[in-house]
Amino acid sequence: MLLKVVSHPHAFEGGIPSSFGKMSQLMCLDLSSNNFSREVPNQLVRNYRSLSTLKLSNNNFRGQIVLFYFDLTQIGILQLNDNQFTGPLTNVLSKLLGLCFLDISNNYMFGKIPSLIDNMTSFKTLIMRNNLFNGEFPCALVPSVFMDMSYNSFSGSILPSCSNRNLHNLKHMHLQGNKFTGLISRALLNSSHLLTLDIRDNIFFGSIPDSIRLLSNLRIPLFRGNQLSGSIPIQLCQLNQKNLTDLSNNYFNGFIPPCFNNITFGTIGASDQPFMQRSIYSFGYYATYQYRGIFETNYITCFEVMYDEVDKAEFVTKSRSNSYKGNILNFMSGLDLLDNKLIGELPSELGKLSGIHALYLSRNLLTRPIPKTFSNLAQIRWKHPNRINQSKFVGSVRRGSQQFIRNLSPWIVQPSAGPRSAFI
Repeated sequence: MLLKVVSHPHAFEGGIPSSFGKMSQLMCLDLSSNNFSREVPNQLVRNYRSLSTLKLSNNNFRGQIVLFYFDLTQIGILQLNDNQFTGPLTNVLSKLLGLCFLDISNNYMFGKIPSLIDNMTSFKTLIMRNNLFNGEFPCALVPSVFMDMSYNSFSGSILPSCSNRNLHNLKHMHLQGNKFTGLISRALLNSSHLLTLDIRDNIFFGSIPDSIRLLSNLRIPLFRGNQLSGSIPIQLCQLNQKNLTDLSNNYFNGFIPPCFNNITFGTIGASDQPFMQRSIYSFGYYATYQYRGIFETNYITCFEVMYDEVDKAEFVTKSRSNSYKGNILNFMSGLDLLDNKLIGELPSELGKLSGIHALYLSRNLLTRPIPKTFSNLAQIRWKHPNRINQSKFVGSVRRGSQQFIRNLSPWIVQPSAGPRSAFI
């Protein structure tokens, strides 16, 4: 028999009742989305040797949560996100070698993660964004499906010479807003299943290696805001299933590759939708304890959503950064080359991207004329550079529209110092 404790949302406030620590056979404890505060008492999990799921997310817990004093080797799902927890990650990870899912995002946890952590072979999802971690990120902590370490202060090279087998199977990697530096690691290019690679707003430099072509399943490469340079490699065109590509705010030079027209940019088949949200279920009999002033026991046969595997990506549309999550990523498409040092005329082949929704080319060193084929970009709307702060569209693409070409010419070839203008 599986035992489960669930609280109604917002039913609790203050500290955790001491009676919660007396259910020694408990396998699932879900106290998420309440108004709990104070520290998590040690006695809460001292006797939970069978506990497999612990959810404390979306509360106001504070202080350190220290699990290494307890025998919690059965825990597979640990959700501590959206609280005010502090302290190093080693307090949490010690002895949790069977962990499958860990979400500690949106807390105040800090410190370096030691490289001596053992490989976690069952580890699928790691979400640790919006904390205060620093130092290098250890290879052993790489999960096999989803990793988000955005908005910390990690530094150094990213996973140099990492031999963790999970890295080969990883599908989503989010590194935005750290202090990673150096060349794009060859270890990343061994992740042949990778769908999302987000390295925005770091200090990566050098060129994009030709071996990027090995990421044959890559759909969303987001490289904005680094110090990458050199020409845009034609090998990016070999990744012809991409939906969103962001190379903006770097130092790329040379010509825009005409082969970009070989990329799908959102024109996919109904059976090819890798960003569908997938829920992970646990099956079995639960004795459900719900709190309505008193405990009630209900024996039911059910399945429960334990956690969701769903990706999210940010991309600039309508001159602002928007977040796209889950299924919409299968259909959203865009190419952002803004604010580089690209030269020459625009390749007419870009006009064949009839399904693309957003195209940003300004603040480069591009020259006229604008290809007539751009009138085929029927999914795109645009704003005039002198009116980018207004919400009203001043024009839209119409097939064969010469007026569109004339209106487009003044801003698509803006120099680097010009205002942000774009197709949207």
